[in-house]
Amino acid sequence: MWIAALRRGVRLNIWVDDAGTISAASATLEDESRVPEQLVALIEPWLSEGAAVPVVYAGIESGAFAQVPCAVPPLQKISSADARIALHALPCLSQDRPVDMMQGEEAAIAGFLTETPDWDGVLCLPGASTRWAHISAGEVVSFRSFLTGEMFDLLSCRSSLRAVAAGLGWDPAAFETAVSDALSRPERFASELAQFNASFVLERTGSAVARARLMGWLIGIELAATRPYRLGQNVALIGSGELMKHYATALRAQGATAPAHAEEDLAVLGLQTAYRKWRYAGEARFIR
Repeated sequence: MWIAALRRGVRLNIWVDDAGTISAASATLEDESRVPEQLVALIEPWLSEGAAVPVVYAGIESGAFAQVPCAVPPLQKISSADARIALHALPCLSQDRPVDMMQGEEAAIAGFLTETPDWDGVLCLPGASTRWAHISAGEVVSFRSFLTGEMFDLLSCRSSLRAVAAGLGWDPAAFETAVSDALSRPERFASELAQFNASFVLERTGSAVARARLMGWLIGIELAATRPYRLGQNVALIGSGELMKHYATALRAQGATAPAHAEEDLAVLGLQTAYRKWRYAGEARFIR
């Protein structure tokens, strides 16, 4: 038996592989400074005294970073205060120019490269932090991060626009128009935010239109920034939920076809591949 664990934002997901039978569980992190303890609490039902269960994880701070450009790095053994688990981290990725890091997305990238080892292009992984990773010859060549999802949440919940974004509707046409406007004139973003608010307060725009315009402008600015990065490249999306659909719509409106892949499926595959490589290397050392 072995366990895969992935932290993405405030969610901690685990998958337990017990002789091919997969069990899954997840939890919301209550204290981000105590992630290892919360991981142990989540996997407690599968632990027992006298046996150290291998736990392979990504996205949990361990101090293990690999510098790009690089292939997906091998697992690194991490010390654990609990004798019932043998912790192994898939190192996070870091970059010097521009300074950047990713924590968790490397698992899905590893899974994507397992499925399509000869793929060359740019991966977009939408989330609270969206990553754009340039992949070539089986390596992560470089990457860029954008806090687009986090900015939408902050503006929607903690700014003067919170009433504007409080509704649940969505206007697809308003979203596409906003993406196009942002790509053309990204410098007008702050002014557009003021217009969203005024138009809503004066009852000239409903919440569905306002929310769609806000997200459209945020994604449009990101697409404007990544234009040199992605033009002429194959592009693929890795993610889940409505946010990934918004990115697919925005890219499609700009004439870019980006096939979508489920992030959790690829993350599990990536962690599984890393675990098998580690286990094979250990068996090879034992044979020698």
